[in-house]
Amino acid sequence: MPLFEQNWAYHLLRSIMGGAEFEEFSVSIEEFRLFMRDLWAYSTPLVKLGFHAAVLLFTVMPLLFTGRPFFSLDDTRRQKMIQKFSSSKNYLVSQMLNTLKVMACFCTFRYDKARNLFP
Repeated sequence: MPLFEQNWAYHLLRSIMGGAEFEEFSVSIEEFRLFMRDLWAYSTPLVKLGFHAAVLLFTVMPLLFTGRPFFSLDDTRRQKMIQKFSSSKNYLVSQMLNTLKVMACFCTFRYDKARNLFP
């Protein structure tokens, strides 16, 4: 996955996991890049395709509402966009968001600092 797309994914997954509100156990960009390296090394082509599609969709969709891509929004607007996506009646949008939620959990709970919060 190209570096610029990893940056898009990082902002999406971080916002899905609560953004600045949960800073104490959010992953750093370096930890995220390690997660992406392993995800790409061990995932099937179908998982990679779905992840690419979801990242692209949710990065570009805010252009329709705000005129700016997801990564250029402030934390408050990012949270509002995630809530808007979550309440979507569109099956494809809700399933793609669920995919990113699962990936965000995999990424976050891969590291001890998050797992230690839930003994």
